[in-house]
Amino acid sequence: MIFLTENIDNIKATAAIFGYIGSVLASVFLIPQVYKVIKTKSIKDVSMVMTLIILFGTLIWLTYGILSGISSGWLLALPVIISNAAQLICSLILIILKLIYMGYMGKINLVKNNKGEK
Repeated sequence: MIFLTENIDNIKATAAIFGYIGSVLASVFLIPQVYKVIKTKSIKDVSMVMTLIILFGTLIWLTYGILSGISSGWLLALPVIISNAAQLICSLILIILKLIYMGYMGKINLVKNNKGEK
């Protein structure tokens, strides 16, 4: 029985290592895109639909990671939380840059002027 316990501990440690390596790689995958958009000040080739899908996917994964950390422990949940928090930030930056560079920020009017409308 001790042998089985030692194997489980090794498996958990290996899973944690792979989780943290994957977390680092997943955390940085949007950074080159954000850098290119800021450098070129052009975002026309970035799909808003793709960015929104990434945003909502990372929100769901982030929620999962937090709930898993609360219920099962933080060792295996932290990689999910870290990578998805970084992706969420990059996605939000891309959406804000899309709105700025496409000229929408100055055109957004949350309160309509109803003068002359029937």
